[in-house]
Amino acid sequence: MKERHKSDNSGVHAGSARSKTHAGAKSLTSSHEALVGLQRSAGNSAVVSMLQSGSDTVVQRDVGFEFESRWTMPRLLPSKLRSKKKRTAPPKDKRAWHQQFDSLPKENLSKGDKLMTGPGVNLTVDDSGGDRDCEFVTKAFPETDSGENELDAALTAMDGFETRIQQHTGDYAPMFSELRGGAFKVSRSNTALKPADYSGGFVGAPQMTIGLGLGDIPRVINDLIGVRGNEPAHLTQARQPGRQIVRPGRNAAPTRGGAGGLVDGLELAKQAIANFAATPQVPVPQAPPKPFNHATGASNELRGLLTLIYSIMETAKTGTSTYLKMCSDLLAKTNYGTLYRQLPTKEFLYFRENGGDKFKDLVESAPGYQGNMNRPVFDRPAHHKYHYEMSDDNEWYLTLTREAWIKAMTNGKDLLTTANFPQLPPGTELEGFGTLGSKMDRVGTRDLPIFELRSFSAVPGWTLSQFHPVALKLFKYIRSVNLGAPQRIT
Repeated sequence: MKERHKSDNSGVHAGSARSKTHAGAKSLTSSHEALVGLQRSAGNSAVVSMLQSGSDTVVQRDVGFEFESRWTMPRLLPSKLRSKKKRTAPPKDKRAWHQQFDSLPKENLSKGDKLMTGPGVNLTVDDSGGDRDCEFVTKAFPETDSGENELDAALTAMDGFETRIQQHTGDYAPMFSELRGGAFKVSRSNTALKPADYSGGFVGAPQMTIGLGLGDIPRVINDLIGVRGNEPAHLTQARQPGRQIVRPGRNAAPTRGGAGGLVDGLELAKQAIANFAATPQVPVPQAPPKPFNHATGASNELRGLLTLIYSIMETAKTGTSTYLKMCSDLLAKTNYGTLYRQLPTKEFLYFRENGGDKFKDLVESAPGYQGNMNRPVFDRPAHHKYHYEMSDDNEWYLTLTREAWIKAMTNGKDLLTTANFPQLPPGTELEGFGTLGSKMDRVGTRDLPIFELRSFSAVPGWTLSQFHPVALKLFKYIRSVNLGAPQRIT
């Protein structure tokens, strides 16, 4: 992982060599007349460079995967439970056995601790409440032929682990020492795996971390998730293989919430852009013209950014998420202040006028948002509570309003981060939102925002061997998109 320069976690440029220039540029954000003056003296490209260059940090991350399982490993087993004798029948009293297992001393494990190490992939601890789940975490593979081969080798190693797990079908606590061999080296031999069920299958849900341009988000949603409304039959047929990977059995008519929130977000983005273009502009001296109309159309980058924004707010309204990050199935690891900087010049300059008022107006143009921009970003139903409220019922997450979040990002600041969220209780984290700050993914010669594609799997989950071809297909698809020659999954 390569990093260039440094920036703070808010997305505001923190470089020293150009700090005075950027400070001057930022002071112009509320004055169109001043911007015009600077454009005339320094040139439009110089102004845009000053305003948009906040994403000056690059991280070579490429494509990486996580495979989360519900199998847990929190206990050191005493000799009476360490029997290697194969137990093929379930215990007569499963509840009593669970209680006995859970009463054992906990292993001193933390999130990220390695349990097994392999070629390009490790089995690590994933923090999940009192019991810690385990997950496979791959390295980040470059979007090249050699990167694909490395991914294939890592997935093959995971297949081998699955074979060893299957040898313990019906075993209630296989030891890591019993899973030695193959491509993995065991780091915690005295720690036991507690199955999520008694079928012996190691199933889980994968996640994928990628660099992806804002302008490619609409295409990826259509190809991998679905569309709202009618779709030509030939397109449905062509896209179905990809959709069956990401949301198998749930793609024909995505429901609101979950990945359906991305579909709804894209539809609302289209409607907001159409409504905004149709609204007559009030004549104001020296006011800039709208950056698009019905004839020219908005950029795909703007559609992509609006899709992400609406998808979070739409999913929150359903009350289907346990954690805030679950409101975003395409979770932006690069913060929204940096995402806004990816817009084309005309849109970038226009919508940040008057402290972001015009961008707020655009978002408000979508059905259901008129007059509701003072509502919280996470405007959940009255009966719904997030996990945080189980111990703290102060509803702190309601303090961030749609208007505040939308306007701040036009000035390079993302309020939907642990660092900037208003009234965030001490010690609380937003888990995922904007955690990479202004970092971008270097793919070839392009610097792309980094996203985590979440919650895609079969129900109740894939086995490791089932995930192997899926991961390769997704790798090839994202690679083709980033090369500018998209090839749908077949």
